[in-house]
Amino acid sequence: MADDKKASFLGDTKPHEHDPSWAGVQTKDRQFQNVPFAILFFGVVIGCVAASSWSFSHGRTNAALCQHAPDAFAYAVAMVKDNRGALGGMACLAFGIGLVWLLLLRVFAREAVYFTILAAIGLVIGAGVFLLTFSNSNIKIAGIVVLCFAAVLCLIAIWLRKKIEFTVRIMKEASSSIGANPGTLLVSVAMATVFIGVAAMLVASLVYLNCVPDQSQNVRLLFIFLLFGGFWIMLVLVGIVQVTVGGSTAIWYFSHNVNASSPLSPTMFSLSVALGKGFGSICVGTMVLAIVATLRFIISRAQKAAEGNRLASCILGCVQCLCSCIYGIIEFINQFALIYVAMHGKGFFTSCKEVMALIGRNPYSTVFAHALASVVLFLGKVMGVAACVLAMSGILKSKYGNELNSEQHPTAWVLTLTAMIAYAMMAFFAAVFEVAFDTVIVCYMEDVERNDKAGKMVSPQSMRDAVTEQHTGVKTYKENYDNHSNSTPGGAYGGGGTSNAGAATAYSQPSMAIEFSLHVFVCTKPIGRARVM
Repeated sequence: MADDKKASFLGDTKPHEHDPSWAGVQTKDRQFQNVPFAILFFGVVIGCVAASSWSFSHGRTNAALCQHAPDAFAYAVAMVKDNRGALGGMACLAFGIGLVWLLLLRVFAREAVYFTILAAIGLVIGAGVFLLTFSNSNIKIAGIVVLCFAAVLCLIAIWLRKKIEFTVRIMKEASSSIGANPGTLLVSVAMATVFIGVAAMLVASLVYLNCVPDQSQNVRLLFIFLLFGGFWIMLVLVGIVQVTVGGSTAIWYFSHNVNASSPLSPTMFSLSVALGKGFGSICVGTMVLAIVATLRFIISRAQKAAEGNRLASCILGCVQCLCSCIYGIIEFINQFALIYVAMHGKGFFTSCKEVMALIGRNPYSTVFAHALASVVLFLGKVMGVAACVLAMSGILKSKYGNELNSEQHPTAWVLTLTAMIAYAMMAFFAAVFEVAFDTVIVCYMEDVERNDKAGKMVSPQSMRDAVTEQHTGVKTYKENYDNHSNSTPGGAYGGGGTSNAGAATAYSQPSMAIEFSLHVFVCTKPIGRARVM
C-alpha cells in the first residue's frame, strides 16, 4: 500500500540498524559544512562593525541623555558605583551557587525533580483554595476548576512516574558528564564574557544610532540591520557552547565503546569542531533564530506605538505570540540539531532531519524529560537569584540603616542589578546542564536503537537497569517496529502485507502530532511577554 512508504514529516521512521564498526561520535574524516552561511556571517560581522563605527561618529547621545536624565537616575548611578564591590561579591556568590547546584543535581536529582512536581501541584492547590475563600460565585467556580486541574496534575504525575525516573537518571548522567569535562565550563565562561561584551556594544551602538539627528529611512534600516547582526552574533556564541558541550558529553558517553576513538581532550576537540568544520552549521540555525528575534523586537515596538488602538494592539499581540511559539520550536530543534552536528559532523539540515526523526520515534520520553528538566532548572535559577538578592539586601540594610531606599539611596536599582547578575550566572550553568542533558538523551536513544538488540549497549549499567525497569518507551517502539516488520511480508515499508501493514506509519504520525503540540506548549522560551490588549 502507498501509506506503507510514508515517512513522518521530520524524517524516516525506520530505526537505526546495528553496525559493529559504529563508534558513537565521529572524530575523524570530518568535512566543512554549510560554508556559504559562515561566509555570510563574517560579512554581517564586518557590516555590524562598520555600522557601529558610523553610529558612534554621528550620534549625539551625551546631549540627548543629559538633557532628559532625571535626578533619580543620577542617584541610582552613584548608588551602583558606591556598591560595586558588593555587586562583584554577589556575582562570585552566584557563580559558587551554580557550581554547588550542579553537584547537588548529581547527588539529589530525584529529590529535586519530585520537589519540583510537588511544589507545582501545591501551588495550584493553594491557588484553588484561595479562590474558594471569595464570596463571588464566579470566582468560586474558578477555584473549583483550578482544584480539578490540580487533581489532573496529580493523575498525570502518577501516570508518568516511570518517565520521571527516566528524567532523574538522565540528569545524573548529565551532571557526571560535566564533572568529567570541567573544561566545558571554562569555554562557556569565555563565551559568556564575549557574549556580554557583544551585548554591551550592541546596546551602545543602538543608543547612539537612535540619537542621530537625521532619523531618515536609511538610519532606520541600519538600526534593523545592526539589531539582526547583534542577535546573530550572540546566538552564534551560544551555538558554539552548545556544540562544545554536546560533543564533549557524547564523547564521554561513548568512551566505553570498543570502536570509539576518544581524543586527548574532548573539550578542545569539540571546541575545534565548533570553530572549524561545524561553524557553518552553527550559523544556519542561529540565522533563522536571529531573523525571528528581530521580527519580535520590531513587533514589540509596533505594539508600543499602537497602544491607543485596541484592535491593532490585539492583532500585534497575536502575531507576537505566534512568533514566540515559532521561536521556541526553532530553538528546540536547533539545539538538538547542533548536538547531532557535534556527534556526527553532518550538515545542519541533514542533522536536523535525522535527530528530529530520532526524537519522533521516541516523542513522549524525550519531550517530557526535556520539559521536566527545564522546570527544575528554572526553579534552580529562581532560588539562586533569591539567595543573592537576600544577601545583598542584608548588606545594604547594615550599610544604610533607616535611609534604605530613600531618594538619595535608591537601593531598588542595586537589588535589580543584583538579580540580573545572579540570573545571568545561574542561566549560564543551566544552559550548560541543559545541553548536556539533551545530549545524553540523544546518545541513549541512538545507543538503544543501534546496540540494544545485539546486546552491545555502551551506556552505564546503572542507567540501563533503571531505564529497563521503568519502561521508558524507547524499547517499546523498537519492539513494535521489529514485530511489525516480521509480521509483514514486505517489511515495515514493503508493498504488500497483512491488515497490520500500516501499523508503523499509524504509530508514528500521531506520535509526531503530539510531539509537535508539546513543543508549542512547553518548549517556547519567549524573549518577552506578548501583549494582546
